[in-house]
Amino acid sequence: MNKLRTSQSNREEARVSLWPTEAKAPDRLRLSTRALPKRDCFEVFRENFNQYVYQAEVENRSEGRFECDIDVLKAGSVSISRIVAPPTTYARTRRHVSDSDETLTLFVGVSQGLTIEQADISQEFRPGNGFLYNGSIPGEAETVSPMELWGVKVPAARIMNGLAPGRHLTPMPIAAELPAMKLITQYLNSFSTVANSSDPEVREAFGTHIVDLLMLVVGADHDRLELIKGRGLKAARTETILKTIARDFALPDLSADKIGLLLGITGRQVHRLLLETPKTFYEHLLERRLVEARRLLTDPSCGVLNMAEIARRAGFVDRSYFHRVFRTRFGETPADVRAAAVRENNGRLV
Repeated sequence: MNKLRTSQSNREEARVSLWPTEAKAPDRLRLSTRALPKRDCFEVFRENFNQYVYQAEVENRSEGRFECDIDVLKAGSVSISRIVAPPTTYARTRRHVSDSDETLTLFVGVSQGLTIEQADISQEFRPGNGFLYNGSIPGEAETVSPMELWGVKVPAARIMNGLAPGRHLTPMPIAAELPAMKLITQYLNSFSTVANSSDPEVREAFGTHIVDLLMLVVGADHDRLELIKGRGLKAARTETILKTIARDFALPDLSADKIGLLLGITGRQVHRLLLETPKTFYEHLLERRLVEARRLLTDPSCGVLNMAEIARRAGFVDRSYFHRVFRTRFGETPADVRAAAVRENNGRLV
């Protein structure tokens, strides 16, 4: 692989950044050069790649306009990035790692065309395979065609503290066929859904699931395996499902399939996970909606809302169905509950 020889005189003078400030968007950072003047595109990409992905010498090998996208999500202590870029070369020299970047990055291929080399180990990417990159070791990468890949950056200590005896944090290629690698890819495909969530616990759980799977790939020790098993993917997924229902129950189209997309699993798996709880998926969802409807009916500030609006705000589309299940659950009609609440509130004013 060719070494990079980029000099300062060959770099463009553009200094435009499209990234939001840390104060405005601490958990989501996005860059697209598509709206920039052609002369600025590569320089903006280079600067932001260095700031938010890895410090490296970056050289443009594309012949046309440098169109790229970088999307970075903070998921607890894990940073997950999606990078789309034209042909480019990257080199992390001893100068770049002199302060020792104590992170590991799992790069996962979405397309072909990228080769990573580190410590005499190389990986030619294809969809689904990966490479565990050690940030404290020099390395190189080259794309001969437009590429797209994921990067999952994890503090090295988070992995190192759970390694099995005899295991080391060395660069390693990872086959797409490994079961844990397949699950990681499924999770990463839910990136947009998680990134658009306003719930930091959902994002942190997303990062934790991926780290657990990465630990299974690199070789976890007995204690970490027990922790993963106890916290487990099953338990963590179930907790995330319940939190999502609690947050999004008012959405009329909320379904097991939609929540499954968040976790990288099928709707059928969502149903199976909740079979180990006291209620089914539909029972959890219905209970949340009914409790919210009762709250609205007894809230004096919602007294101006008609029954149709109460039902809608609680997530019910069919008003007759709402009346029927409400009466079954509480033994009273919605109108009865509202009338009782009005009498009680009037009594307090006397």
